[in-house]
Amino acid sequence: MAISDLHQSFRIAIQLIRNEDGKVVFAHVYTAPPEELFDLQNDITLQLVNVLQQSIDTDILINSYQKPKPELQVYELYLMGMEALKKGGVEHDLNARQFFDQAIEINPHYAPAYTGISLSYFNEWSCQLWSRWDVSRKGAHEYALKALSLDDNDYIALAVAGRTYLFSGQYEIAEHFLRKSLQVNPNDAWNLVQIGFSMMYLELGDEGVRLYETACQLNPLYADRYLKYGANIYFEAGYIQKPWTWQDELTKCMG
Repeated sequence: MAISDLHQSFRIAIQLIRNEDGKVVFAHVYTAPPEELFDLQNDITLQLVNVLQQSIDTDILINSYQKPKPELQVYELYLMGMEALKKGGVEHDLNARQFFDQAIEINPHYAPAYTGISLSYFNEWSCQLWSRWDVSRKGAHEYALKALSLDDNDYIALAVAGRTYLFSGQYEIAEHFLRKSLQVNPNDAWNLVQIGFSMMYLELGDEGVRLYETACQLNPLYADRYLKYGANIYFEAGYIQKPWTWQDELTKCMG
């Protein structure tokens, strides 16, 4: 990190470098007047935490895929399950569930694995297997609550439970769980996007936009992955009043 004074404003240059191979993981230049320096330092710290966590998880995944299955640890199995979920489709959801089940076999009290299973059922319930509507609805809800019974401060499980209540039409309970998730951890970019998307369904469009934009600022390297959510949130909130392109939005997210 390098700091210089530019006409009564501070210029802070950040580079996050991986020791193993010298690769630059993240680089950015920030400017702020002296009175905003401490706020800027806080923003930089939160941004680096999100970028670093994503980078660490990516490195773990790369190594995990090269290991024999019996050697995989609980967190590795969880990450592999979450990565499978991101691919979408029934086949990938079932594959993800296998990873989560393996994690539970190793540690039956590992709450995130139950959250992952809940997400796999939620995918089926919300947009894939209409023929298994009731089974998927119950699976999504019950596994989210199981995760919370093991760790009532699991902010991801709180957000997932909020979504299951939302899609069940229990809006006040849904908002309670979503806000509790925010209270436990207001700085996880991906979770903010998910909650912002849920707020859209609760007709809290302005708040959804704020959460989405905060997420983009916290993790600008992955802002492009958030665009499909952001476009819907902006549209429902009535923010899109002129021709819009994903390039415009990505430029805004990157600052």
